Amino acid sequence: MQLPFQVVEQQYRTAVNARRRMRRCPWCRSPTEGVGAPANPHDPTNVAPPQPPSALAAPPDTVGAEFHALVAGMRAHLGDAAAQGQACEDLRIMTSGNAEMQSLAGAAGAMEAVVAAMHAYPQSEEVQQPACAAVIAMTAGNAEMTTLAGAAGAVEAVVAAMRDHTQSEGVQGEACGALGSMTLNNAANQTRAENGGAVEAVVAAMQAHPQSEEVQGGACAAFYSMTFGHADNQARAVRSGAMEAVVAAVLAQPQSEGLQAGACEVLFAMTRNNAANQTRAGNGGAVQAVVAAMHAHPQSEGVQRGACAALGGMTHGNAANQARAANGSAVEAVMAAMLAHPLSVGVQGGACISLGGMTRDNAAHQARAGNGGAVEAMVAAMLAHPQSEVVQGAACDALGNMTRGSAENQNRAGNDGAVDAVVAAMHAHPQSKGVQRGACEALGAMTARNPENQARAGNGGAVEAAVVAMLGHPQSEGVQGGAFAALSGMTQGNAANHTRAGNGGAAEAVVAAMRAHPQSVRVQSMACAALGGMTRGNAAHQARAGDSGAVEAVVAAVLAHPHNEGVQAAACGALGGITAGNAANQARAGNGGAVEAVVAAIRAHPQSEMVQGFSCGALGCMTGGNAANQTRAVQAGAVQALNTVLTIHPESGRVHSRVTALLQRLS
Repeated sequence: MQLPFQVVEQQYRTAVNARRRMRRCPWCRSPTEGVGAPANPHDPTNVAPPQPPSALAAPPDTVGAEFHALVAGMRAHLGDAAAQGQACEDLRIMTSGNAEMQSLAGAAGAMEAVVAAMHAYPQSEEVQQPACAAVIAMTAGNAEMTTLAGAAGAVEAVVAAMRDHTQSEGVQGEACGALGSMTLNNAANQTRAENGGAVEAVVAAMQAHPQSEEVQGGACAAFYSMTFGHADNQARAVRSGAMEAVVAAVLAQPQSEGLQAGACEVLFAMTRNNAANQTRAGNGGAVQAVVAAMHAHPQSEGVQRGACAALGGMTHGNAANQARAANGSAVEAVMAAMLAHPLSVGVQGGACISLGGMTRDNAAHQARAGNGGAVEAMVAAMLAHPQSEVVQGAACDALGNMTRGSAENQNRAGNDGAVDAVVAAMHAHPQSKGVQRGACEALGAMTARNPENQARAGNGGAVEAAVVAMLGHPQSEGVQGGAFAALSGMTQGNAANHTRAGNGGAAEAVVAAMRAHPQSVRVQSMACAALGGMTRGNAAHQARAGDSGAVEAVVAAVLAHPHNEGVQAAACGALGGITAGNAANQARAGNGGAVEAVVAAIRAHPQSEMVQGFSCGALGCMTGGNAANQTRAVQAGAVQALNTVLTIHPESGRVHSRVTALLQRLS
């Protein structure tokens, strides 16, 4: 960290050097420099003595005038290639790492002048290389200048430079850097790069300069910026051989810390949520290469951060890459990274992403991670970085994946304070869809069939937090689905949490979600499961559900998704829970067409024991003691449908007993 006086001194040196360089060009001398300057403006003795920090630099209006003078000179001397190249170099020095200088340059028209120089001298390496460097300096970390560069045609100009100077390491390296700077977090420039053939140009640069750390590193930066969140560029990159080129770079230069870090970030950007790219990366040896990078650079925060994220991107939902990661001791490498860099938000967040990806739907990796202390490490990361949305969201995802279906990891999570940490994350980041979704899913995974964690969640306010999440993000399918999972896990068999859910407005929130997402199979099936769990055997919740329109919402789900077994089974389960022993809800179900909908489900899924079990249960609950619904069932053809079920499932005791009882009631 720099101290205040060091910052002042650095600014002083930067300003002095910039003013020195500006005086090298004939047109750059500002009016404030007077008329007594030496006759030869390129004379190296034409340097004013440095001033103390108190007189450090010209005021902003003077500096702005110097930029205007420089740009005016570039326009007036467009026929002088050497002067154009020098002016681009001066712009690079003046604007590098200085947001104020970047903005002043933009206001003076410097970006347009640089692009004009590139168009005027397409074959001049002496112009193209400093011009690309100037683009980097003027746009780095400056969203306004990045947009300006795109509008000025800088993306296309840089790609043209790469095509015209394929053998120039300098041009290729600076051009890759310029593309990376201009397309970072800028969708419009990403699209310009796509349309201009930038992805292919960068691949060609890597292939032409395999031993150049500058080119390979710049190319990785460009790939990351161009492909992150941009599916079309991801696809173009893979078709063009980018994946293979990046892996080759990692393998060719294992000691280059910067290259290893950049390459890992590219692999994350290209494989994140992209199954085809995951497969290509795995087949190309990327998983092993990333783990090797982690072993080679254990103290490098950049390498560890990028590598952890890359492993997460490559292994998420990909069994083959999960196996490769396990064989390469990736879990252990990630744990080592977390221990070595506990204060690094980037490393901790990346490690959470990778552990989540490697343990998803993988019991062996869950056990390996649990035995290696991963659950405790997730909680420690959450406690150390409470304000980091990335860490909190990724840690919640990882906890969910590590504990889902693993009683041992559930117990570890409960004992290590994971439930409380997840609830704290929800309170700290109420507006973050990612955190709320991941937290809800983690709560569902940690509490499912685990009474101790259910009690911890209830006492810690998790039930209420899940309802708040639903109400706060009504249009987010992910949050709604996660909240249903949380409510189901926390309330199943737990009377206290049932009461908390009811008092917190859970039934009303679930019904609202069903109405907001009528076509979502996930929302409808999980909502129905949640309603069934909350209302079964709970008269107060049955009344709340009925009053909130739950019966009608469930019937709508049955009618909207007639061919989906999951929705049909969950909906029938919900109808059974809502109507059992509740005359008012039985009447609502009858008047709302629920009886006919359930009979239709019996007919539509004769081979599904799951659907038959829940539908027969629902029909029994709706018709018990209700003559009107019994009549509706008979008129809908329930008797014939039930007799058919008996012949198809003669060995199923659950189905057989329910069908027999129904037939006796309806006969």
